[in-house]
Amino acid sequence: MGSSRKLQGEIDRVVQEGVDVYDSIWNKVYDTDNAKQKEKFEADLKKEIKKLQRYRDQFKTWIQSG
Repeated sequence: MGSSRKLQGEIDRVVQEGVDVYDSIWNKVYDTDNAKQKEKFEADLKKEIKKLQRYRDQFKTWIQSG
């Protein structure tokens, strides 16, 4: 029981951090008028999405393994 709470806490923490980073980059994309900066931020946003997708896959593995 304690280990599942610990796992859930870890998942919640990682997800919240990922969402915070994503939101920060999202705001940068739409706050800039510079095309080159916008492209850079969009690339950063894509990287963050891929990172969050990897986390999702890791969470699925953790949950399945118990």
